[in-house]
Amino acid sequence: MRTCALPMLAVIPWIALADAFPERPTPCAIAIELQVRAPLVWRDVEWQVVIGEVTRIWAPYGVTFCWVRDGESCRGVEVRLRVLVAQNPPPPPRAAVPSLLGWIWFRGDEPGTDIALSANGARRLVSRARLGDRPLGDWPQALVDDQVPRALGRALAHEVGHFVLRDRAHTARGLMASTFTPYDMAFASLTAFRLPPSSSVWVQRACVATGLRAQRGGEAAGRAAGQ
Repeated sequence: MRTCALPMLAVIPWIALADAFPERPTPCAIAIELQVRAPLVWRDVEWQVVIGEVTRIWAPYGVTFCWVRDGESCRGVEVRLRVLVAQNPPPPPRAAVPSLLGWIWFRGDEPGTDIALSANGARRLVSRARLGDRPLGDWPQALVDDQVPRALGRALAHEVGHFVLRDRAHTARGLMASTFTPYDMAFASLTAFRLPPSSSVWVQRACVATGLRAQRGGEAAGRAAGQ
């Protein structure tokens, strides 16, 4: 069976800052364990940004996460995704663009359980977001580094979407868009990362049928990746 990778690409301009999503999960609770491997020199604060982005993006749809590292496991959660976060992870097969930010492997029409995220891809992208009249890359490097975890969290939320929706398709805008601007990934409100109504309804109706329903409400969903 042919195995391929579904990339998330990025382009340029600028959106607007607004309020984040209301934290109101839907009745159909889904819990996913994210097994993170990250050969990065990061502090807990960087991981909390990644975790916060993914958690807040998916909370309105009833999806919760348990974050683990170092071979631990979450009780009551049967669905597990492996996430590699590296400076330059191995590119997906037949990648046409070298600055890919994230991808998930598909086996035929079924999403796999492996996700890769590129910290350098995120860095290149957010460095083009404009702050005032200059790209962020023209400011001190620390300003770019501060936005990398946010971009990676938003990229991970996108790739998780392919798994939850069981679909490699993209939309014109929102969480499952095929391209995001530098401003989207660095500064935009989480309202820019919504699912279309049809996908939101699908998540609520299909979680039991696809085996994603939380057995025990995701009892360990608050565990941090760096703990």
